[in-house]
Amino acid sequence: ASVLKEKLSALGSSGILADHQLQSQLQEHHLKGHSHLTISDIARKAFLHSHFMEGHTKSAPISRLPLIAVLDTKHHLKHIPVVQPFHLELNFFNKENRVLHYPVRAFYVDGPNLMAYNLSSGLENTYKKLYNSVPGHVEYQANYLIYSKKQHLFLVAYEFSGITTEVVLYRENTEVEAVNCKSSTVKGLDAAFIGPNENQFAILDDDKTGLALFTLPGGPSHDPKEIEKAFEENQPTETSDGSIKGPTPFMFETEVDRIFSTPLESTLMFASHGNQIGLVKLVEGYRLLTSTSTSNGQYISSNSEGKKSLKLKINEIVLQVHWQETLRGQVAGVLTTQRVLIVSAALDILAGTSTNFDKGLPPFRSLLWVGPALLFSTATAISILGWDGKVRTILSISMPRAVLVGALNDRLLLASPTEINPRQKKGVEIKSCLVGLLEPLLIGFVTMQKSFKQKLELSETLYQITSRFDSLRVTPRSLDILALGSPVCGDLAVSLSQSGPQFTQVMRGTYAVKSLHFSIASSVLKDEFLRSRDYPRCPPTSHLFHRFRQLGYSCIR
Repeated sequence: ASVLKEKLSALGSSGILADHQLQSQLQEHHLKGHSHLTISDIARKAFLHSHFMEGHTKSAPISRLPLIAVLDTKHHLKHIPVVQPFHLELNFFNKENRVLHYPVRAFYVDGPNLMAYNLSSGLENTYKKLYNSVPGHVEYQANYLIYSKKQHLFLVAYEFSGITTEVVLYRENTEVEAVNCKSSTVKGLDAAFIGPNENQFAILDDDKTGLALFTLPGGPSHDPKEIEKAFEENQPTETSDGSIKGPTPFMFETEVDRIFSTPLESTLMFASHGNQIGLVKLVEGYRLLTSTSTSNGQYISSNSEGKKSLKLKINEIVLQVHWQETLRGQVAGVLTTQRVLIVSAALDILAGTSTNFDKGLPPFRSLLWVGPALLFSTATAISILGWDGKVRTILSISMPRAVLVGALNDRLLLASPTEINPRQKKGVEIKSCLVGLLEPLLIGFVTMQKSFKQKLELSETLYQITSRFDSLRVTPRSLDILALGSPVCGDLAVSLSQSGPQFTQVMRGTYAVKSLHFSIASSVLKDEFLRSRDYPRCPPTSHLFHRFRQLGYSCIR
């Protein structure tokens, strides 16, 4: 420790900078063009923090030293698996023949391979080799995976040696005759699908201002060879019934760091780090939605003045956006480095949380829609963000780099990187954690009805989900919400507490009182009284006497 202290002391000086002061200095250096953070800077910060905590002693050994995590500021989720989660629609449980429909497989990227995980068998296989060979001296990684279920098209964004980026396009084999479908590549930083039918997709250029828009014929029967043809020399293709149309060039007025898919007609979502989230219309030939038209394409105004946008906090970066359709239109779950949000199609914040649930960077890792419930993962837990803005933890995990893949009847699927082992051929492993879906669905529907004013038949919906999912894993966190809700919710809270062996008589009486079912609360207390050791007396000092008195007060109120 003394040797380490000597080496660190050579780099530092007295004093310590607070976190906000350090952030302002980094921003100042960035504006001056000094954007490179060196190891010396990190070591100096570590020494100054320890030196301050030790009371500026010079001879005593170091008793504490902060752990420093070197974060890739360009890609915060660099060491977290790149997956395409499968979300469950709002009423996924209300299907014909009372059968729940889940996808056949889940997809993720492992090195140069697009992998598929079979949900029924649990087997993993290489779905498509996106790159046949990559030079050994070239470092590469997949940054994003975007999949269109309606068009059966994959867009995978890769980065090579931290310099060049490109997007790989691959269409699934949906026909028996299509034995070998080739993948195509195009230069680009990010990609996104556009529209309710996902028959358009956009690719963001490396310079963060250029945008190329492509239009698909709109059906999955499209020949995959046409996609490869469309990107040869990046030239516009002929328009026909069976060919891809594009690219149509657009240009942002300012730099845009990410683009995200939307189910809104001809609408693209973009995000600028630490600035804003915005929506733009991409309509060819119309100048009402674009400022000017030049030989380089149509300019897209990314200025937030006069337009609806969502303001980001300082240094806040948008990581993921996933949409869900409700009876009142589309809503989006937004994951950033500082917050988890539910926003409307007009970018109004409906619910959100900014609490740091752990000390990991970034604090939030992934999002998953399970009907009305927005689940998110951190390094230590999986929680649900209710429509009332409150966060409730439903599961603790011991996989700090795991991300949510999907949900089945009785479990959640998570993708976690495997341990560093030369014998381990695969880099990602799919694991399952047992959890009941009834509780997230109850919390989602009840808080949605109360806060979002959702127009749904709540009594019928609650009956459907309670008859389809196991109620033995329901906990007081969901019954607390039900008991304070509408009479229908109160009836369900009493019913679940009475039938669940995990609830004590005290809890059953409490929920009966909260739901104004005083006769049931009286029956519960009477049953306890008949079985108590004080029967037939009830001393005024006993806990049972106190509960009888509280029941009387509740009846009077």
